[in-house]
This record gives sequence, C-alpha cells and structure tokens, in this order.
Amino acid sequence: MTTPPLYKDYSKEASDLLSKNFTDAGLLLIENKYKGADQTVFINPQLEKAGPKLDVQYNDKSKGMKYKLGVTLRGFPEITVGHELGPHSSELSTGKQQFTYDYKYGVLAYHVRLSTKDVTKTMSWECCKHAAIGGGVVYDYTAQAFSWFSLGFYYSCCPEFRVSVQASRTKGTFHYHTAGYYAFNNELLKCVKLGLVAHCGQKDGAKVSAGTEFGCPFGSGATLRLKMDNTFVASLAAIRKFAGGWTASVAIDSKNKKPGFLFTHE
Repeated sequence: MTTPPLYKDYSKEASDLLSKNFTDAGLLLIENKYKGADQTVFINPQLEKAGPKLDVQYNDKSKGMKYKLGVTLRGFPEITVGHELGPHSSELSTGKQQFTYDYKYGVLAYHVRLSTKDVTKTMSWECCKHAAIGGGVVYDYTAQAFSWFSLGFYYSCCPEFRVSVQASRTKGTFHYHTAGYYAFNNELLKCVKLGLVAHCGQKDGAKVSAGTEFGCPFGSGATLRLKMDNTFVASLAAIRKFAGGWTASVAIDSKNKKPGFLFTHE
C-alpha cells in the first residue's frame, strides 16, 4: 500500500462488484463518462433514473480545472466545478449543494464535505505496511450536534485482496459494516473475482450480499456477475464491451424477473 484509500472507499471494490451494472428492473439507463479533448467543449448525453440530462463539459489540464453544466427538464441547470493539483482535489456542485475536498499524500488520506445541512470530516492513516485505520464525524447544523461517528480498519496485502471493518453510530444507533474482496491471480482463475458486504444495525437487522464475477468463459470483453443476498434474492448481470468505448449490460433478479439495461461510454 502506498497512500491509503479515503475512509469512504474502504469497501469500494466489494461494493462496486455487488452494485455496478445491476440496473433496477424495467429501467434503461445511459451513462456518458467521455472525457473529451483538453480545452475543448464537449457534450455527454445521459439518461438517468429521473429522466434525460445533457452534461456540457470543459477541461483544462494545464490548470487542473474541470467544468460541467448539467441541463435537465426538471429545473435549474446543475453546475459542477472541479480542481486537481498534486495531492489536492476539490469540487463544488450546485446540484448536490455541496463542496468536497480530498487530500491524498504519503500515509494520509483526508476528506471534507460541506453541504447545506452538515459537514463531514474523515481521515485514513496507513498505520503499518498493508493496513490503515480511519474514522470520521458528521456535524448537523440544524441539530447543532454530531449525528455520525465512525471508526474502521482496512487491510490490503496485495492488489488482489481487500478487507475492511467499520463501526459507526448514527443518531444513537450503532451500525457495523464489513466488506471483503478477492481477485484470483493464477492462470486458471485469473478472471474470477469474489465480493462480500455485510451490514448489521441495531434497528434494521443484518443485510448480507455476496457475489462473483466471471470473465474467462465469455471471451474477450465479456463478463458475467452473479450475486445473492440474505433474503435469497439472486441477481444476474451480463456485461459486454464494444468498440468506441461503449459497454452494454443487462441485469435481472429472481424477485422482479424484469430486465434492466445500462449503456456506458468512456
């Protein structure tokens, strides 16, 4: 491990494996993540759950600036301005009504989020080789009190293995979150990944989800993801990459039995 991940990303690999490309039943979504040429205005059309959207973007790498204007049919345009300089990155978003700042350098990873309702501060520190500890707080402006506390541990012994344990207290209720991720690194199973996420709360009980991704049996650019939760709802997602930076996926679960479609362009 060089620089530890942000505290909010301790379970990122496992969470992404169990959530990305699993589109809700009956939905058709389009995600455009095309970055465009430097110092050039480009447009990324999106089809979100709430409706269509146009992202008008402009990047200036020499100054580390990123500008985005999101136009929808639902109200005022959403303006996003981002800046990256060395270990520092920040973003101001009118759509999310928040400002975020990240700092990642050496053995520290620091995150601050300022919104109209609260302020969030988290920190992650590489305490020893392959391991990090972290924590954070949320202060609620309206209640004039801390609404969230959290402490966690993260371990990564190699690029293929991740495990994290986090405990938090939200408005008097304790929650525990555990995640594990492993990608096989041998010739026979080099395209197989495993993920597990477990959440336990005082009031909402336990929620567990486990899944896997297979890439090899479907040829180059094709993968299949399968997951199941503690209520025995199984979900399947088939993903295929195409020329021009496009990826298409179709997902279906045993409860709704209706497919959901996602097209992504990068």
